[in-house]
Amino acid sequence: MIDNLNIIIILPDIIAFELINQAEYEKLLNEQVRRDAVMELLLLLPNRQENWLSRFLMVLKKNNQDRCADLILPDAATGKTQLAFTSTPW
Repeated sequence: MIDNLNIIIILPDIIAFELINQAEYEKLLNEQVRRDAVMELLLLLPNRQENWLSRFLMVLKKNNQDRCADLILPDAATGKTQLAFTSTPW
């Protein structure tokens, strides 16, 4: 997901859906390495509001990032979200 997400495309909607604030938006937009911006966004989102995940998925679908949206799998047993990363594990 980290390598596939086009953060430049989704950022305007991320801020429109109030998932991040203006300062965070500008920081992500100015990040030199796209991968770092995606990681930063994924760290910011869960700290926002209870319904951040549904809003984030709507943004992904709206911006034709279906492949990334499909990689986010809700774990029915725990109710938590599991992100399926496509990059090599550390």
